[in-house]
Amino acid sequence: MNQSQLIRLIKTFNSEQWEELLLYVKSPYCVHMQKNTLERRVKFIKYLRSHVPKTVEPNNPKLNKRVVWRQLFPRKNYQDGRMRQEMNGLKQLIEQYIIHSRNQKNDIEKQLILLDYYANQPNLHKDFDALFLSIKTALNNTPYRDAAWFRHQFNLEYIKSLYLSLNTYQKEEPNIKQMDRQFDLYYFFIKMTHACLFKNHPALRNDLQTFQGSVLDYLDQNPIITEANPSLAVLLQAYHLSSDTVNPSFFYNYVALLNEHIGLFEPIDQKNLYQYAVNYAVRKVNRAKTKVEHNESRKMLHEVYQMIGIGKGAIYIDGKIMPGDMRNIVLNILAMNTDETISTSWKIEALNHFLNGHKDKIHALQSEAIYKVNLALLAFYQKNFKQCLLLIDNLNLPPIIAYILEKRRLEIKCLVQLEAIDELDRAINSFDQALRRALVDRVPVSKRYQEKNINFLNFLKRILHTSTFQNDKRIQMLCQEIQQTPNVATKDWLLTILK
Repeated sequence: MNQSQLIRLIKTFNSEQWEELLLYVKSPYCVHMQKNTLERRVKFIKYLRSHVPKTVEPNNPKLNKRVVWRQLFPRKNYQDGRMRQEMNGLKQLIEQYIIHSRNQKNDIEKQLILLDYYANQPNLHKDFDALFLSIKTALNNTPYRDAAWFRHQFNLEYIKSLYLSLNTYQKEEPNIKQMDRQFDLYYFFIKMTHACLFKNHPALRNDLQTFQGSVLDYLDQNPIITEANPSLAVLLQAYHLSSDTVNPSFFYNYVALLNEHIGLFEPIDQKNLYQYAVNYAVRKVNRAKTKVEHNESRKMLHEVYQMIGIGKGAIYIDGKIMPGDMRNIVLNILAMNTDETISTSWKIEALNHFLNGHKDKIHALQSEAIYKVNLALLAFYQKNFKQCLLLIDNLNLPPIIAYILEKRRLEIKCLVQLEAIDELDRAINSFDQALRRALVDRVPVSKRYQEKNINFLNFLKRILHTSTFQNDKRIQMLCQEIQQTPNVATKDWLLTILK
């Protein structure tokens, strides 16, 4: 049952959706169901609500079909076929709720359906005009300018043109040009969204080349369209930003444009648009060849995090920050080199401000453990090695490989700094086992991330080997090898202890 479609579906629910689902089941929409069946559905939902959000292991025993059966039918022997029927019945009920919920929240869609009905009735001209004006006003007042908005604008013009063509005695002529314009804008928006999402997908490369020769060129050559539709301008800039040939000035223009107009998009789209800027800055960091380039790229990344991620809220999901995003922000600040604008005290103050402000905003069950690992990163930077070890001691971390390895790596680094050689072998073995387990279990991490941790472990073992410190030439060669290897976690620290 753990891997069933039912469980996969309800794992997407937030607390508000759980409440709405229970209200829906108890509403007149489900009056057709038998009383006993309805009571079991409610019991099933409440049981799953209690256990599914807390599920972190792939095979939670509380979601075993026989265990759930005892909750639904405490006096009956287990019947696999009947249990499958119960699961399928609940899944269908949840799907009905999702459809109902979407329809209820989309007032414009419902009004357009009503407007289409009015358009085809000979005696409802005043009703049509009033509703048309109401929908037009609602669309103008809505904050978003996304695909749905452009689609609604087109549908509104289409229904009006149909209405005018059916009522030839009307003084107003069908505005075919306006309808075509709205359709073009909707088409452009959909094509730009599709292009941004799949630009680097190898299977769509030929299609996107055709796209570049049509829609993209047309929009680039007709800036009046994007000037009048800022959300379309944002998507056009986002598409260009994914190119490796774009210079940093284009990046800063995109961030400024996004900062001004991000409110035109739904929250889920805001996060995607924010991520395009993050990805560009990360690529610059990874490809930096000098310390100056590296630091400038880190500053670019920090600006995106602060201005768009935190400032505009694009980094949050239901007001919470994901553990990975929190760690990325902390590591980026720590990796920034001190210069005339970045001091050690500024970095410490910035990290304390960020961590204290997000302590209660972490999107994870073990949020306290996530917070402590990030606080330990700051403690290590401040050379409070014993405090760092205390923070990560006996932490019950969620199964997030980046945090598991970060905790193990911090332990190793602290023990090296404190010269606690007796405990070092155990810590290195723990890191090695955690990394191997992740590779065996095929934990979804990038190849680059795997290489960084494997190289860190291999270089650390070579550094700590007694023969290394007995040969200055070997130290020099190893130092050069580390510097020339592109993907190494905490490369600067390895070089520091080697020198």
